[in-house]
Amino acid sequence: MGLDFSHGEAHWSYSGFMHFRNEITKHLGYTKTLSEMYDDGTYDVMQNEPIWPLINHSDCDGDLTVKEMKQIIPQLREILLVWEKATPDQTGFYETNRTKAFIESMEVAIEENEPLEFT
Repeated sequence: MGLDFSHGEAHWSYSGFMHFRNEITKHLGYTKTLSEMYDDGTYDVMQNEPIWPLINHSDCDGDLTVKEMKQIIPQLREILLVWEKATPDQTGFYETNRTKAFIESMEVAIEENEPLEFT
């Protein structure tokens, strides 16, 4: 059980996907979790980030459009590069394989000109 996608092999548990998105926001310099930001009304401060459609997405359903994926991928790739360079003595997020699989899932959906459905 968990979150799968209509294209590619990416997979997370629902809580794992929320953790992934929290790690993205942490990487971007936000100090609160998405839940904390939602609760205190500061959630929308990230809406100017290219990766916003992913941050503002449900943990379990819906889809990303081709336009949204094209917007998300460059910033997610930049984040992935930093995560890949992190050393074991650094704090950080190390789910690089899942992140790569997620990017590949989006690329397949874009190539097929279809939305990436969250299932």
